[in-house]
Amino acid sequence: MRTTGTKSRPDRQEITVVQTRRILTTLIDPNPANARRFFDDAGLAELAASLIQGQRVPGLVYAVGDRFTLLDGERRWRAARRAGLPDLLCCVLDKAPTAVELLLAQLAIDAHNVHLTPMERARLYADVMRETGLTATQLHEREGVSPATVTKYLSVFKCVPAVQDALAAGRIGITDVYTISLAPAGEQPALLAYKLAGATREAVGRARRTPCDTPTPAARVNRVKCQLPSGVAVVVSGEAISLDDILASLAEIAREAKRAKADGLDAKTFQAVLRDKARAGGGES
Repeated sequence: MRTTGTKSRPDRQEITVVQTRRILTTLIDPNPANARRFFDDAGLAELAASLIQGQRVPGLVYAVGDRFTLLDGERRWRAARRAGLPDLLCCVLDKAPTAVELLLAQLAIDAHNVHLTPMERARLYADVMRETGLTATQLHEREGVSPATVTKYLSVFKCVPAVQDALAAGRIGITDVYTISLAPAGEQPALLAYKLAGATREAVGRARRTPCDTPTPAARVNRVKCQLPSGVAVVVSGEAISLDDILASLAEIAREAKRAKADGLDAKTFQAVLRDKARAGGGES
C-alpha cells in the first residue's frame, strides 16, 4: 500500500534586533557565507560619497565574541572604510544565526530589496532636481550621486517615446538610451531599431557618428559608402536614399544576419539568401 502525505515546513525563526548602535568598522567582519561575491568599484565609490553625507540604512550584524559579523550590509561596510569613516550604524541581532538561518535570511533580504527600474529612477532624479532646484553637481555634493549617472538617467527625457517605452519594457539599458539620446529625434527610431536588431552599444554609437560620403544628413543619394574604423566598408545603394533609410537598412540586415547565424549559414550563403528574398519580393530586376 502506498501512502501519501505532505512535508512539514520547518518553523520560521524570527530575527530579533536587540539594539541599534554605531560600531567601529575595524570591529566588523564580512560574512564568509555572503552570497554576494562581486562588488562593483564604481558603485562602491558612489556609495562612499553618499555615506559621507550620512547613513540612512543600517547594517545588520551579530556578535561573535568581542567582534561583529555582517548579515547584511557588506557594501556599506566596504564603502565606509573606503570613505575613511570610523564607524557604521548597525542593528545588532540577539544571537548568531545557524547556517540554515543565515542562508534563509539572505534569501529573504534579497527578495525584499527590489530596486527601482531605470525608468523609475530617471523620473525620481527629475523629480528631486525639480523640487529641490539642485543641479547634478549639487546633487552629487549632497547625496553622493555621480553627476555622470544623473546625466545618463536624465537623457531618457531627450528621447522619443519609442525609446522610453523600450527602456521601460527592459528591452534596452540606460546606457543604450544615453547613446541614442545624443542623436536628433528624427534619427532615434532607426537607431533604436538597429539596437533591437542585435547591434552592440558601440555599433549604435558608431552608426550615430560614422561619417559617410553624403554631403549633409538631409541629402538623398543613390549610393553611400561608409568606411568603418575596423577597415570594413559598408555600401548602401538605392533610389534617393537618406540617412534614415541607411539606418533602417542596416537594422534590417542585422536582423537577417542574426537569423542566418542562428541557422548556421556562412557569409556567402547569407548573401545568396538575401538576393533570393529580394528577387521574390520584386526588389531586383
